[in-house]
Amino acid sequence: MDPQRYFEKHAFFNPLTKDVPSRNLGLIIVIPSYHEKDLWKVLDSLKHLVKPTVEVEVLVVLNHGETVCQEIKAFHDEQYKQLITCQRTEFPDWLHLIPLEPVTFPSKIAGVGMARKIGMDEAVARFARIGKDGIIVNLDADCMVHRDYLAEIDTAFQQDLSTEAWSIGFVHHTIECSPLEVEAMQAYELHLRMYINWQKHFGYPFAHQTLGSCFAVRSTAYCAQGGMNRRQAGEDFYFLHKFSAIGKLRSLQRPLVFPAARTSDRVPFGTGRAIGQHVRSIGCISTMTTYAPQAIAVFCTNMFRLSNAYSDLKEHRQDWRSMVDSIELKEFLVQRSFDAELNKMLKHSGHAKTYSDRLNRYFDPFLLMKFLHAFQDTRWPRISVIDSFNEFVSKRNESNEPQSTISIEQALEYMRKWDYPAYCPMEPR
Repeated sequence: MDPQRYFEKHAFFNPLTKDVPSRNLGLIIVIPSYHEKDLWKVLDSLKHLVKPTVEVEVLVVLNHGETVCQEIKAFHDEQYKQLITCQRTEFPDWLHLIPLEPVTFPSKIAGVGMARKIGMDEAVARFARIGKDGIIVNLDADCMVHRDYLAEIDTAFQQDLSTEAWSIGFVHHTIECSPLEVEAMQAYELHLRMYINWQKHFGYPFAHQTLGSCFAVRSTAYCAQGGMNRRQAGEDFYFLHKFSAIGKLRSLQRPLVFPAARTSDRVPFGTGRAIGQHVRSIGCISTMTTYAPQAIAVFCTNMFRLSNAYSDLKEHRQDWRSMVDSIELKEFLVQRSFDAELNKMLKHSGHAKTYSDRLNRYFDPFLLMKFLHAFQDTRWPRISVIDSFNEFVSKRNESNEPQSTISIEQALEYMRKWDYPAYCPMEPR
């Protein structure tokens, strides 16, 4: 979809900037910012990066809902003035800071999804003015980044022209965090890593981390997928898995983004909310839970069984229920009218590969999440992150298997090294 058609169909606002960018512009970083007193830290982190092969813009989207208190509106007005001053004096000539005037959203749609959409739409408009398919990079205002952040992203897109979006490696930073926040972060990050690694273990094709502060996408691909959604939370998960479902999302396996391990109640779920809940539950950090591996296994193994059953289903008219070895999954699929969906897949698939691709897309990460939630209070209760970790290491049959008394901190370091082979403990500058 070309930018003009995209804006006619999906834009919420008209473009907010009017100038024509440099012809050398190749990456635009979008930073949503709501009452962020630490915004200067991420900007300072960006100023010291290794220069990529293209020029870069940083779009800061100051935003709030229409019903917020006057204090927050005044804070954004003052911060905007400070950003204008900073824009003129403090950035290298290849890195251009562009603060957008504070945006007020209707309360029912105000949130990080809407703020990301406004910034990413603006990036599309700016690339369109110079006729480029540029890279839109998403970052959050509480993050810091590795000095190779932009250079690595630039290289990844240049070397892999078929990939439309990248999930970027992350490690939470603990600067200015309380001991309880640090403990809660370690447990929550371990949960994130165990969830994705169990999916990889069972061969799930859509196993990618989906943090809003840690991804980048080509501008034309962004338009083709209908842009960012306006969800108040989980916008990153829903957006990125559009690309995983079509095989256009890859993971950049180096930790380049350092999100803050801090408490936040601005969204109904996610890192900040999870950390806040566990900080308030003093003494319960060690009870952080994650999804039962057995439930993930049931979903994945039966998905593969069905995806390889084209001949049995289409030519031999075998009932799909006879192939699924889980009563719970059968009931779950029946409730979602799977018979009708399967008939459509078979009808419109001329050969096994087409059918398999369609079947796998049906068993997407949204369906997996719904399946896990449907039975986490009954058949497959959530388990502690440490139990999940110990079971994972046991399944991998590692010769350097950790002791059963390993701490959450030690388990997290182990999984970070597992995810990022070149990982070494460090803090951002």
